[in-house]
Amino acid sequence: MRLDCEIFRYLSKEDLRVLQALEVGHKNHELVPLQLVESIAGLKRGGCFKTLQNLLKHKLVAHDGKTYDGYKLTYNGYDFLALRTLMSRGNIAGVGQRVGVGKESDIHVCTDDEGRQLVIKFHRLGRVSFKTVKENRDYLQHRQSASWMYLARLAAAKEYAYLTELYNAGFPVPEPVGSNRHAIVMEYLDDATPMCQIRKLEKPEILLERCMSLLLSIAQSGVIHGDFNEFNLLIRTVRVNPLDESSEVEDYEVYVIDFPQVLSVENPDAKRIFERDVECIATYFAKNHKYMVDTVPSFEEDVLPVYRAKTKVEGINLASVITEGEDKLLMDSCAAFAGLDQEECPDLTEGDDTLDDLLAGLEADPKSSPTVDVDGEGAVSDGPESTASEWEDREEKRRVIKSQNHVLRKQRRKPQGKDVRAKVNRQLRSKNKAKPNVQKSREARQNQREIKENSSIGSWF
Repeated sequence: MRLDCEIFRYLSKEDLRVLQALEVGHKNHELVPLQLVESIAGLKRGGCFKTLQNLLKHKLVAHDGKTYDGYKLTYNGYDFLALRTLMSRGNIAGVGQRVGVGKESDIHVCTDDEGRQLVIKFHRLGRVSFKTVKENRDYLQHRQSASWMYLARLAAAKEYAYLTELYNAGFPVPEPVGSNRHAIVMEYLDDATPMCQIRKLEKPEILLERCMSLLLSIAQSGVIHGDFNEFNLLIRTVRVNPLDESSEVEDYEVYVIDFPQVLSVENPDAKRIFERDVECIATYFAKNHKYMVDTVPSFEEDVLPVYRAKTKVEGINLASVITEGEDKLLMDSCAAFAGLDQEECPDLTEGDDTLDDLLAGLEADPKSSPTVDVDGEGAVSDGPESTASEWEDREEKRRVIKSQNHVLRKQRRKPQGKDVRAKVNRQLRSKNKAKPNVQKSREARQNQREIKENSSIGSWF
């Protein structure tokens, strides 16, 4: 599932309309029917089918025709939707090679309009492992179920909210730049090294103290990282002479990344998660650098008293601020999808996310059908011309008629009397040629009288 940005420059406006129409259709369809894609995208049948074939060639969508002719977005297609919005906002100007791969995300180098080097993180839940994310993470909250792409979007919104508030609070985390759908753009710490790649430390006691102090300070502010280990810590070495790599090490600067598993100190599992984070750091130093930890921070003695004192004095804690920020991200996305004006929601920008399950406008008025507009930044607006419910009603009627005809054809193949076969043939012909408000012929009325008199045939009606 490698991102190939070379394809992105060749995508037409119709390609982007179809991709966004599929995204909207996934609100209540696992496989979006072709007719619904045409209705939302506003394209003719032939043009929409040709566009879908082009997207299939580049593996931006997937096709499944077992039950009906349906299509669904792939992560590559979802990547392009996020990239297009981020580029239109000016967050990024180009995307480079992949520099990191994990079970939940991919990391790519990118740049902005000013030439500053950044990184973009694409969440990819459900790709290779961690299939129990719906039970082990609180992404769904009150929702019953969701697709992997929807969970990836929720994970990105949560991580961006926590990253923003931690950065504003002065913690050593990468500077957040922007977010859209399942992608997050942040600062690139090019001179920092992942702690898991450091083979030898000149002063492990200093680095251990910095790691424990950072873990404790974040917890005392009201949040538990949840995945505080050597893979999510970046180390910058500070030497006495910065120009001489062989000079003595003076200190270490520690940066923490990856926040999808963050939870509040008030959570019932906070103590267990905090002790697990402490154990991960202590085990790493004992195993890799042969440095044993004498004392470790305690949740009851070192975290809770300081946290409660800060909350009492300041009247607010970091966990509540982050929760409000995360909720605002979700509500902004809902308002953007519902097509609110800038006066009604001035903080929104055109082309914002579409959080499928939180669409208050569509839930209140299910007869309104969303349409796609990619002339600007890809905002989704409401259009009453064609609705998903009307299309589903027509499909249901078509399936009923098809089922009735199937029963009649099956009965015609059975060995029966001459009169029964003739009656079934007439019934099929009348169904195929029937028109509303057309008077039946004399022969048809005579056939009906004969059918009613015959008890063996009357059971068919």
